[in-house]
Amino acid sequence: MDVLFPFCKKRMKDPESGKPPEPKPSGIGSGGDIVRYSAVGIEFAALVGLLVFGGYSLDQSIHPNGFPWFLFLGLVVGLGLGTWRLIFQVSRDQ
Repeated sequence: MDVLFPFCKKRMKDPESGKPPEPKPSGIGSGGDIVRYSAVGIEFAALVGLLVFGGYSLDQSIHPNGFPWFLFLGLVVGLGLGTWRLIFQVSRDQ
């Protein structure tokens, strides 16, 4: 049984006390998860905002009355990189 499910041994009993381990608090109780995921959200928003602002500035300097191609390019690249960073950070924590 230990060979097939080695992770079950940890959760079933504590070898010293013989009792099941206490569940770890998550979310509001610990505070660590809230700070970590808030930082990921702020990083996502800052990355998208920075690239959109850069695209807007580039559009205004190159052709002020034309279609905002660089703004949309910054938006797409920012959303793509932000999503990639978000997935990377969340999957690294688990």
